[in-house]
Amino acid sequence: SFFLKMQLAFAEIVNALAGHKASVIPGIITQILMFGAITTVLGAIGTWSRLSLRMRMRRVLTTSLLDRWMNDNRFFHLERRARLDYPEQRIQEDIFQFVDKLTQIGVSILASLFGVLLYTSQLWRLSPPVVMPSIGMTEPIPGLLVYLAFGFAVAMTLLVHWVGALLTR
Repeated sequence: SFFLKMQLAFAEIVNALAGHKASVIPGIITQILMFGAITTVLGAIGTWSRLSLRMRMRRVLTTSLLDRWMNDNRFFHLERRARLDYPEQRIQEDIFQFVDKLTQIGVSILASLFGVLLYTSQLWRLSPPVVMPSIGMTEPIPGLLVYLAFGFAVAMTLLVHWVGALLTR
């Protein structure tokens, strides 16, 4: 990531200062500023796209749900049956909260999936093939750490689900 590259560039500045090489410092500072600018631009693009997606989703959902609310004078019949105060505002607020949570969770899920895909290959490369003759497995198992990591993740998910179900009874 650009943040890591910036940290490495700061380390290069410290090394240059320790080695009395002041001539390389302006180039390193230029790199840091470029990485900072790229990070800022990418953050702004991400924020803009998330907010524009949120506005589009709100517009589409609000229009469709309010159309359903107004269809066939349904609002008149429902208002006569129950005591609803300003249901169109409730619809709008519910849609706002739904879209807000969906965009937050969606970004989090995408970041998590990207992390899994990125680090699974690294873990596969770091995992040596394992042979377990003590339990009768003479063939090497490549990438055992990947299997153990996913198994651990599934086991912890099931454990948290089980404990959560016990706590909510």
